[in-house]
Amino acid sequence: CRRGCRGVMRAAWGLRRVAAVGWGAARRGLTIEPTPGGLRDAAGGVPVLVLSKTYCPFCARLKTLLWSLEVSPSALHIEELDESPTGAALQAAMADLTGQATVPGLFVGGELLGGFSEAAAAHQRGELEPLLRAAGAMDHHEEES
Repeated sequence: CRRGCRGVMRAAWGLRRVAAVGWGAARRGLTIEPTPGGLRDAAGGVPVLVLSKTYCPFCARLKTLLWSLEVSPSALHIEELDESPTGAALQAAMADLTGQATVPGLFVGGELLGGFSEAAAAHQRGELEPLLRAAGAMDHHEEES
């Protein structure tokens, strides 16, 4: 990302700082065994699990999307694979479990939704918020008429 990504990287760093403050509590306390079974158990144990890398622009865009949808910090676990000693093994476990070898990996309600492209497409179709609500990841607000 030597050309044209400086703004994206700054945005990713800014989001990482926001996530550390706003979503930090959600990131503690979940240990993911770096096996397909361990990943499946972890994904089923939280409403939303994101496998991410801090330098990945698509990961930053996914986290920005989730932030904009006001996903509850207590319902979200973000695992930064590049900061974890088991990150490579977790990414391999995701590939073994789901067939997806790239990050970000967004799990909602224990099921892999996909990466940023799939999440953005689901959001555009109006399907992402209902999935997040059904998984218990969003506060239920009354619709204003």
